[in-house]
Amino acid sequence: MKDNEYLSLLLFINSGRKLESIPFESRTYELCLAAIHRDVEEFRHAPDSVKTPEICLAAVQRYGYLLEYVPVPLRTKAVCIAALREEKDGKLLSFVPDEYKNYDFYMEVFTSREYDKKDNDILDKGDFPCFGRLLTVIGVVDEDPDRYILNHVREEWRTSELCMAAVKFSATQLRFVPDEFRTKELCYAAIKSNAYYALAFIPEREKDGQLYLTAVKNHTDAIRIIPRQNITEEMCNIAVKRYGKNLKYVPAKFKTPELCLIAVKDRYETLRYVPSKLRTPELCLIAVKASGKNLKYVPKELITAELCMASVQSNGENFKYVPKEFKNAKLCMAAVRLDGKNLKYIPEEYKNAEVCLNALIPAYLDKFGKFDEIVKYIPKQFKNFKSGKNK
Repeated sequence: MKDNEYLSLLLFINSGRKLESIPFESRTYELCLAAIHRDVEEFRHAPDSVKTPEICLAAVQRYGYLLEYVPVPLRTKAVCIAALREEKDGKLLSFVPDEYKNYDFYMEVFTSREYDKKDNDILDKGDFPCFGRLLTVIGVVDEDPDRYILNHVREEWRTSELCMAAVKFSATQLRFVPDEFRTKELCYAAIKSNAYYALAFIPEREKDGQLYLTAVKNHTDAIRIIPRQNITEEMCNIAVKRYGKNLKYVPAKFKTPELCLIAVKDRYETLRYVPSKLRTPELCLIAVKASGKNLKYVPKELITAELCMASVQSNGENFKYVPKEFKNAKLCMAAVRLDGKNLKYIPEEYKNAEVCLNALIPAYLDKFGKFDEIVKYIPKQFKNFKSGKNK
């Protein structure tokens, strides 16, 4: 794609416009994929020519009703089963080819999890063919060129020596380095200055595995914009060890149990990026202890009282992520002691006077404790203020 096409695509992504507002003949593959990444339901308005088997399957795994908009030749058995299992609506059968409708098909619909939504990267922005390129221009396409010192230097003064000094000073100057001076040596100098920015303006001819590796070593955020086919296991290890959240940009084939363990030990909500099959009880406990919010991403069948308590102790606000069946008297008391506002999430049967007092007293003593906000969740029976008669 040319720069003007990238710019148009970027502006479309940020505009919030719907595909149906774009002339049909202008709905290119890149435009439609960008729209679908932003909102899967935009699949309805994408031309059949841009709907691949992989995108169709991923779409119905998100929203089964989209089967209606899958081109007939692409309504495979897998796509139909996935749609029916997600939507659980018999009306969808009108869009299922008759040749599939037999005993075995219905048995698969009711029992097979093979086609359920998995950790599918197809609709992940990281797999958007030109998203890496878009990320590198976001934030620079609208910037004032006058901010760049090299842009004020007369062209005849922009020698290779001056340009080298400029990119070492700041990688942002690479934008105004004449193409003939964007040599491998200069590009590496820019990478060491700011890899994330430099990658936007390094010529394709200079990009190779070693340059990408150097970029990640110098700036781990660079893994976000490196084409997925160029990402190596070494890059992933470096990026995740430096910053656990980078697991989000690691291709599925490199997400090993060891790398996922490193990621969840970081104090962020990284469990969401761990493939479902690798979310073991041990890993989930480590993740929740590192960041209580990870409880949101623990498979329901693996949630235990220990996990819930670890989550709440990590941060009282995490009580809202605790399933109702694990909210017992002990946990409820711990939750309001850590944060009185958790009274909002306490089941009514546990809202006794002791729990309410433990929620209110710290807020009353602390002028920033939002006492009035907590009072809203005190049961009515404790708000009947009856004064005794004077004797």
